[in-house]
Parts: sequence; structure tokens; C-alpha cells
Amino acid sequence: MVGLGLLTPRSAQADNFHVANGQALQNALTTAAANGADDVIYLAAGYYGGNFNFNSAEARSLTLQGEPGTTNTQITVDGTGTGISLSLSCSSDANFTIQGITFVRNGNTGLHVATGTGAAVLVLDSRFLPPANGASGLGLEIVSGQSANILRCTAAGYGRKGTGISISGITGNVALINCVLSTNLASVFTGEYGYATGGAGFYAAIAGVLTISGNSFLGDGPPATPPNQSAVTIGAGAHCSAASILLVSNVFSGCSAYDGNGAFLKASQVTVSNNNFNGNSAGYGGALSLQTASGTYNITGNTFVGNGTGGLTAGGATGTVTGNTFSGNTGSGANASADGALLVSGNSFQANQQGGAYCQAATLAVSNNRFSGNYGANGYDGGGGLTCSYFTTATVSNNTFTGNSAGGAGGGLYVWRASGGAISILNNNFTGNSAGGFGGGIACPQVDYNHAYIASMLLSGNVFKQNASRGSGGGVMVAGPTVQVTDNLFVQNSAGNSGGGIYANPQVQLDMINNTVTGNTNSANGGGAAFQIDGLTEILHVYNNIIWGNSATGKGADVYLAGTGQRKEFLFNDVDDMYGVWDLALNNPDIDPQFFDPINGDFHLRPSSGCVNTGTNGAPVIPGLDLDGGPRIVNGTVDLGCYEFNNGALHPADTNIDWTISLAEFNPYAYAWQNSLPWATGPTPITADFVTRAGYLLQSGGTYHNDGSSQPTNWKPGAQ
Repeated sequence: MVGLGLLTPRSAQADNFHVANGQALQNALTTAAANGADDVIYLAAGYYGGNFNFNSAEARSLTLQGEPGTTNTQITVDGTGTGISLSLSCSSDANFTIQGITFVRNGNTGLHVATGTGAAVLVLDSRFLPPANGASGLGLEIVSGQSANILRCTAAGYGRKGTGISISGITGNVALINCVLSTNLASVFTGEYGYATGGAGFYAAIAGVLTISGNSFLGDGPPATPPNQSAVTIGAGAHCSAASILLVSNVFSGCSAYDGNGAFLKASQVTVSNNNFNGNSAGYGGALSLQTASGTYNITGNTFVGNGTGGLTAGGATGTVTGNTFSGNTGSGANASADGALLVSGNSFQANQQGGAYCQAATLAVSNNRFSGNYGANGYDGGGGLTCSYFTTATVSNNTFTGNSAGGAGGGLYVWRASGGAISILNNNFTGNSAGGFGGGIACPQVDYNHAYIASMLLSGNVFKQNASRGSGGGVMVAGPTVQVTDNLFVQNSAGNSGGGIYANPQVQLDMINNTVTGNTNSANGGGAAFQIDGLTEILHVYNNIIWGNSATGKGADVYLAGTGQRKEFLFNDVDDMYGVWDLALNNPDIDPQFFDPINGDFHLRPSSGCVNTGTNGAPVIPGLDLDGGPRIVNGTVDLGCYEFNNGALHPADTNIDWTISLAEFNPYAYAWQNSLPWATGPTPITADFVTRAGYLLQSGGTYHNDGSSQPTNWKPGAQ
């Protein structure tokens, strides 16, 4: 009887059906559509060929699943080359559940689902596969309902017509969990811009919250640039729009598209965390492309490695990019913008080929990131490590820039099209960066393309070491109305033009106070520092600096000055060779500053240095702290240079202030370090070298002294 396509109901008003062939399956679907019951259809292992259809007006649930003990590899529903393999439709609120079945995408759609706006759709443990002959087809299509959940499914195929999973018309929430979508290809047409309608692996356009978690998107999409450029996809792995999107713990690998080769997301709120974007390629955008319009995006803990045209492209009202890794992308590591506030913090940018990061926002904060070995071309992607632009206020703090390079300006950092904004560059380390133009460490140029330069720059507490430029400013090139340079160390930088350490061209006022500039070179003028004055109203205050031991092929081995200005003061600086005439140049000794250990990079002052207690407290600006973060004035009179001599500072672990580290002091200090807890005295959070030094002092007997050199090795065992 089963061979004739008969079904076996449990009772006359049946809600359970057991089927073993195609006709029995269709009979069950037809009966269930009008029997007024909540129905379950069990499919025996086997092949079900045909175009199966359920069309109901009843608000009753329908479940299709394999018989107990079967798996989705044993049950196949195949449309045999024409039509939809299985279509489930209801004009009322019928909940649909499909579990443990394989649907063949044979020329059309594998599974099509449409139900009422108050109904739920659940698809789990199922497969959507192409036929052996490679014919095209869409895997799963859900076009209406209140919610949809897709769990542990597989969608694989290749063809010019066939997204793996497509969901639209859902009024509520959708979740795609623990699925694998591979080698799919979006539907292609030539529209106004020649874009395809959606993602090759997964397409969603819904009104509620979309959750995408634990999935793998592998090798989805066509080549990034089709030969005729007439039909290209957007978001090869996933193309999604919703009110809110949560993208968590997915893998996007080998996908390619025109824009957003891994994922293209559009929503008011987007959270992207702990995903891996690896080896994707595109004609535009990055592995992840976001559009949040007036909303917010949060990108945290993701990995972007080896993607074509870049890792991340994001824009919105506000945004955060924290704790991500961007490495080896052929475009920019991250291109992030916000109309309001943007925070970029705790990321690693390494060996990206169009700059580590490009950031623009009204309020921009870039902190605690690592920029290493990135390259930026001239112009738009000028900065090798970081480019900041179009900001009202910007703060770049506590970052490391190492070995970045730019074909144009700004090997480490490029401040570009600042549009009259104010920027603070604080407590960063720039080492071994280079520029084919100007500004090996930092470039902040004059007006370009009718956009104003900065209104003001504060450059404080930074280290510039072994940076190089073919143009001016081996360490820093800065031009702008108001520039303040305090507590910085410029050492062993080089320039092909003026200013081996720093080149400054202020339009209103420059305050250069308590910096150390030594061992820098150039092939023109001003081996240490070069000051260019282009007008008659500028004011220069250069006080309490050590600018000594530099060299230049041209004029002014240490200091070069050109231009007139209104008032130029050069007071209380240790300097050897100067060129140019200052309005006032007094109390400038020419003495060996007696650095503690310059060969090994320690530019603290020895107790016997003539630069100790010889500055002026009457400088226009006195920094509150020195480069170590200690008090700027220790013995009543400020020292010269970026470090204040201080052999009275105790180790932060010495909480009872007795020049002895005890076990009772060490244990809470070590605990705070292990758990990243704050500490009353810096550095906070505690660094490994400080806790290691405390342990060394404890093991050496506990008693210690401070010799005034670099922390934490300045704390030596034994009494003074």
C-alpha cells in the first residue's frame, strides 16, 4: 500500500503521518493543509522526487522531520530540475518546523516558506545542496512570518542563480545559528548600478533583530571584478539589513564580492564580536562593510587577516572599534567614520597595505593600539600607521607606531584634512617609521584641497626614535595656527630636508617646552629642530629644552630658524650649534647634558648634569609631569629636557614609604597586576616589568634606592 503512495494516519482526524515516497508525502501535505489539526509528517529514509506543495488557510502548526533514527543524509527532497522542491504556504499564522532533511537546489528553490505575520518558522539540522550536474538554485527561502530560526543547517552550491539562505518579510526577529554556507552565488541582474540583490551565502532583509552566530561562510560569491563589470554582488558571505544586527563568533573565509566581501550589514545598531574574516576579496570596501546611518556600531574582538581591499569599512552616528586584529590586508586595516564620537582602542594593525587605519569623526579617540609594519600610499591613505581627518576634536594617546611607512606623508601618523579641528597627541611611541615625503613619525601639513589645517595641536609625552623622511621632519612635521610641544623625546631621527627631529611651521604660536632633541640628523638645515616662520605675526616660545648633539649637512646642526614673525624667544635651552636670529636668546648653555646611558637609550640626566635645576619656572607653559609621568618640578626649579631628575621616587609597590619591599607589599601588588586592577600610583594598570622589578628587590633583601635613571631599572638593591 505504501508503494501506491498511501499514507498511514494515526486516527481518522490525523495529526501524525508516516510517509516513505513522493506521492505519500504530497498526500500528507494536502490532507494536513485542511484537517484542522497540528500536524507532524515523518519521512522515512529515501529519495523524494517532485515539486511538493502545502497551501493552507489554517492557523495550525506543521512539522516535517525524519523518522526517529534517521539523519539528513538519508532523506532527500529534490525538485528534479523544475520548480520548487518543497513549498510551504499559509495565509494564516501557521508555525512551520522542518528538521533533518536534505533539499536539492535543482534549477529553482529547495525549500520555500511563506506564513502569517504572527507565525514562527524553525529550520534545523537540514541541508540545501546543488545537484550533481551543477544546476543553479536557491537553497532556503523564507518570505514571510513573525520570526525565523535557522539552526545547524548547511547550504552549499554554485550557480548564477542561488543564494544559500534568503530571509525577507519577517516582522520580528531572525537567528542564523551554527550553519555552514559555502560556494554559493547571489542572484545576478544588471540594475541601475549593476548590483546583485543580496549575499551569496546568506541574505536577510527584516524588520526586527537579526542574530548571526557560530556560522561558517566559505568561498561564497563570484570574482571581485567580473570581466564586464555589469553584475556584481554585495556581501558575498552575508548581506543583511535589519533594525539591529548581532554578528558573533562566525568565520568568513574565501568570500568575494564588490562591497563587503565577507559581510555587508545595514542596521541602526550593529554589534560585531569575535568573528574571523580571513582571505576574503572585494572590488571595494572591506571584509566587513557596515552602514549604520544615524545609529551605532560596536566592533570588538574580531580578526581580519589577508583580506583584499581591506579589513573593515564602517560608518554611523557613533562607533567603537576595540580589541581587534587587522593583519596583512591588501587595503586599509580599518576605515572607520562617525558623525559623532568614534573610539578606536586596543587594536593591533600589522602589515596592512593601504595604512593601518583611517579614522574620521567629530570626536575621535584613538588609544592603546599597536601599529606595526603598515604601508600607506600618497594622498587619501597617506598615513602608514594611522590617518586622522575631518575631526572637531581628536585625541591620539598611548599607542605604539613601529616600522610603518608611507609613500607620501606621515609614516606613523598623518593628520589630513583636519578642517580646523584640535588634536592632542599624547604618550605615544613612534619608532622606525618612514615617509617618502615629510613627517617620518607624524605629518600634519598645511592647507590641502581647500580644507583647513588643524586649529591647534598638543604634542606631549611622546617618544620619536629612528624615524626618517625624505622631506622635512624626520620625527615630526607640523604646520598649524597653535602648536604646543612638551615633554617629548626626539632621538636618532633623520630627514632629507629641514628638521631631523622636528620641523615646525606655526601660523599663530608655538610653545616648545621641556623636550629632549638629540642624535638627530638631516641632509639640509636644522639637524635637531627647524622653525619656519612665513609671516609677521607668529610667536615662538622655545624654553627648557635640550637640543644638543644633532648634526646637519646644511646650517644649524641643532637649531635652524628662518623667517620674521612677531616675537621669537629662545631661553634656557641646552644647545650647541644654532642658525638664525631670535628676538631674545638668553641663558642657553652649551654643555654635555650627561645623559645616563645614551648608548642604550637612557636619556635621563645624571645627578651631576648641568641641566638639572637650570630651567626657568617662568616659561609660558610648564608641563605638570615629565615623560616618566613623575612630577615636573622636584627641587624647586625645573630641569631641562623631557625628564626631571628624581632619585626620591619610590617604587609603586612600596606602600608604607620606607624604601623596602616586603612580602606583605609585594603580594597585593602582584595580585593587582595579575587581575589588571588599578593601582594608586602609576603605572596603572601595572606592567610586567614593574612587578618583576618589585620581586627582584624583594629577593635581594627588600631594601632599595633610586639612582634616577629609567624606570623601573632605576630602583637598585641596597640603601643609597
